[in-house]
Amino acid sequence: MHLDSLSRRAFSAMLYALAWVKPLPAAEYFRKAVWFEKQQGSDKPIEREGSLMLDRNDKLLAFSSQDVKRMEVPLDAISNLVYERAKRPRYAAGLLFAWPLLFTKTKKHFLTVQYKDASGEGQYALFQLHKENFREVLAAIEAATDSKVERLEEN
Repeated sequence: MHLDSLSRRAFSAMLYALAWVKPLPAAEYFRKAVWFEKQQGSDKPIEREGSLMLDRNDKLLAFSSQDVKRMEVPLDAISNLVYERAKRPRYAAGLLFAWPLLFTKTKKHFLTVQYKDASGEGQYALFQLHKENFREVLAAIEAATDSKVERLEEN
């Protein structure tokens, strides 16, 4: 088979590009997340530290930690996503350690997932995301669910 030089160059460029293309991972793990688990009969939730997992093959958003087996939400059951960034002054740190900390604020990132359970009843799950990966979590969930995350940010 005889290929002219232009076809040969195009073919080798295509092979080179294909060698560098990596398939998207089936599941993405986002570490350093906190799930606020609702407790029946109590106003205060239990804070569970662990990882948030987004599985595109099984179409699942899941949370797992050492002490909790797993909390799962099917992606097609998600009805609304709300991101909130909250700022709070660092009064205690400023008074205890150094006065310049009085003029700074701590930022926390929360994601609320509203969904329907198997019986069709509305439920929600609240997660605190880490400052290092909250943008990645929001982008991945938007891409997986094909819906926009509503963003509420305090100034």
